[in-house]
Amino acid sequence: MHAIVDQDSLAQALTQASRLVNPQNTMPILGGVEIQATANGLLIYSTDLTSFLTISVPAQVSEPGRWVVSAQTLSELVRRIPLARLELVEQGGRLQVRYGRNRATLQTFGDESLPELPEVEGSRQALPPGVLSELNRELLFATTRDDPRSVLRGVALTYGHGRMVFQATDGSRFSHRWLAVPNVLDEPVTIVIPPKTLTEAARLWPEMVVTVTLGDKLARFAAQEMVLVTRLLDGTYPDLSHAAPETYVVTCRVSANDLRGGLERIHLITAKEHMGSVRIRTLPGQGLELAASSQDVGSLSELVDCLCEGQQMDILFNPQYLIDGLRSFSEPDVVFELSGMQSAARIRGIEDSSYFHALLPMRQLV
Repeated sequence: MHAIVDQDSLAQALTQASRLVNPQNTMPILGGVEIQATANGLLIYSTDLTSFLTISVPAQVSEPGRWVVSAQTLSELVRRIPLARLELVEQGGRLQVRYGRNRATLQTFGDESLPELPEVEGSRQALPPGVLSELNRELLFATTRDDPRSVLRGVALTYGHGRMVFQATDGSRFSHRWLAVPNVLDEPVTIVIPPKTLTEAARLWPEMVVTVTLGDKLARFAAQEMVLVTRLLDGTYPDLSHAAPETYVVTCRVSANDLRGGLERIHLITAKEHMGSVRIRTLPGQGLELAASSQDVGSLSELVDCLCEGQQMDILFNPQYLIDGLRSFSEPDVVFELSGMQSAARIRGIEDSSYFHALLPMRQLV
């Protein structure tokens, strides 16, 4: 191998590839990143056996080659090199990094290589710019963390009948986002995407159009010389079609910042309680009254001014769940809707109807 490459481009690619590497893996080679030098430049490749990432980097290649090197060592080394250009050279079965009059020689995994990037065949769709970042904000906080069934830790994607519907739940709260896809008219099919995949895809393409290919066992995301392939989670995702009520007896249009601020102050009182709750009283024509008390900490009560219509109601919620839900909205004002003492509440946008978040109240004596 012999290649001349821009230091900044290589450092950025190695940083992105290294995030996929699991240094605790029992297979040492999976702690490495593979560098392929071809006539078209360098290809940086990494995998944790669930996700697979390739990044193309422009380079002048005079001698092709392929080596697997410690991802952490190479990434940190290249990031700290002060020169604009560097050379990668094969030297006696090792990878030599030359920069100016200096050089570093790194051990490789010899003739070993990482598992090949899987091929993905299936329905192909372009996601608009920024959608992956929005999905991370709107969905990932609602996934479960500790359920032994891995399928419930992922994000469900149902596509068909002109829509892509993304859903996430932990059993107490539920996020729902849909996109119009007029070219996908078949019967709906549901797959479940690992949450780490959405996080990495949003980091790779925060504001870009991304082409996603959806297969039976794999999904492929691609844009700007980068390809991310992931294995899908096995299992049947629960039917959430009736998770959010269709009718509501209380509707409040409220500033998301005002309500979240009040809840964050309330949470100072409830944070140390195992089942700490906030009591929300709806006051039609006035607003929402928030109240909480703790024997060890004290009590707090606030009135949040807003346009509130419907019944007067006292209802208990986990304050952190409400805070998380409000943070998932980018609009300044939201609609907070209640359907009953033991039924799910809903938070939705005023201008954007493509996303809502629903959550169950805490059990209480009525």
